[in-house]
Amino acid sequence: MLQEPGRALDLAEANRHGQQLFFANMQFHRHSSPRLKPEPRPTTSMGFTPFAWQQLALFELEPDLEVVKERALTADNELLRYCRDIVRDHAAQYGWSTRQRNDVTRSLRLLQFLQDTPGAKIRASDVLQLPSYGGSIRSALDVLAAAGLLIDDRPSHIERHFAGKTASLPLPMKAQLEIWLNVMLNGSTTAPRQRSRDPQTARIHILGIAPIVQAWAAAGYESLAEITPEQVQAALPKRGSRRNWAEYGLRSLFGVLKARKVVFIDPTSGMSVTPVNKHRASAPGHRGDSPGAELARSRDRAGCRHGRLPRPDRQTAPRAQAHRHRRRTTRPRRPGHPAGRPRARPARRVV
Repeated sequence: MLQEPGRALDLAEANRHGQQLFFANMQFHRHSSPRLKPEPRPTTSMGFTPFAWQQLALFELEPDLEVVKERALTADNELLRYCRDIVRDHAAQYGWSTRQRNDVTRSLRLLQFLQDTPGAKIRASDVLQLPSYGGSIRSALDVLAAAGLLIDDRPSHIERHFAGKTASLPLPMKAQLEIWLNVMLNGSTTAPRQRSRDPQTARIHILGIAPIVQAWAAAGYESLAEITPEQVQAALPKRGSRRNWAEYGLRSLFGVLKARKVVFIDPTSGMSVTPVNKHRASAPGHRGDSPGAELARSRDRAGCRHGRLPRPDRQTAPRAQAHRHRRRTTRPRRPGHPAGRPRARPARRVV
């Protein structure tokens, strides 16, 4: 039974020529009239400029849950009116339901009472408190980011990993490690200047130095300024990639602290880095040699480099082997005539 768009259903007219039967569970696509696109609504919100200053809290006080919910019902200011059109556009673009759109509006009203400076940009740490008051986190963050009113102060993955590794350290040592991490992630624009490093590099450095600084803290050390070069060498792993990570991490750590004049000396100064996955073929008789034999071989190699000793691999080979492997330099003979007779040279014509 069909119904013309814009007209009421007429049962008598629809049954005048009978009914069309269809088989069940058959694919059938009805040709429907195209839907009209909604007309664009005029923009009602005015421009909004957030405050450039921040009001610092004198003391921390947990807000009353019921009071905040009650006041959020009647909240209305320039920030909410500015975000009203953005909420409507997001709802139309991502298919939000009416309930989700109302939840976002209620979340924005709640944020006006949770932030210390109403009318300023909203920090992401304040948005993370919304579930306690019945608000929505993800949708509110999307709207505030689209409006340019979000201050993303959430800790990154590296910062959370660093906080978990340094939670039990003494306060002076933890403060020194925080200075190093800040320079690694954000760089330094003051002398000595330094570019920021990749977060994965900082993570590998943390993996290398975390067990060492935890062992120093367990041994009773309160600050990294008490560490000596001997203690650094004793704390390094014996071999493998862990030793390489620890060496690079400690050199970076004490290098930054020494440049910022947090420690007096750099205990890693002059410390070499152990190579990783460096395979070198040795002679059959060199395996298991004493350190003295290895030192003698290194001296011999140094003498060969300076021309005082002949190199064993450059000695003159026997004459037979030299002729055997010598490259053929003579020109090959030209092939003869196929029939076995020599070719007759054409006579020269004398003019």
